[in-house]
Amino acid sequence: MIYRIQARDRLGCMVQHEVEVGDRHIDLFAPDLRGVDLTNACLRGTDLSGANLEGATLLGADLTEACLQRANLKGADLRYCCFMKADLRETNLEGAQMYPAETLEAKFYGARFLENDDAAEYARIALEEMCRRARIRPGSVAFRKLQRINRFSEFLAPAQAPPATRGRPHYFVESI
Repeated sequence: MIYRIQARDRLGCMVQHEVEVGDRHIDLFAPDLRGVDLTNACLRGTDLSGANLEGATLLGADLTEACLQRANLKGADLRYCCFMKADLRETNLEGAQMYPAETLEAKFYGARFLENDDAAEYARIALEEMCRRARIRPGSVAFRKLQRINRFSEFLAPAQAPPATRGRPHYFVESI
């Protein structure tokens, strides 16, 4: 079975993507799009809640204001994606390649990732931005609670993380 998706690329030209999904049953509310190639697709504002995009290629896709809540993006190629104001709550981002991506105002609450993944760095950036906006100072009680909840000893690069936590799944928790 082949699905055709019409999208606009970065220059505004219409591009038609053909997606081969085989004989798999796809529910409209939670599609099974494992391994699909959506390179440069315009998915602005789409609802992919609960979608299985494991191993999918979304290279350069525009996911501005997209809802990816509880989606499985394990091992997905998310490089050069635009996640501005995207909802990535409770999303599985283990092994996803995100660098470089735009994640301004993206919500990572409850997102799951490994300590040395690209997603861990973006979650740290989101946490730092949230602390800056809420005027939470380093050393304050609120700051220490966020560190403990998110299991970050301090805002370090993934390679400098303590060896005891490296490689274990982490969940990003953030207050609203």
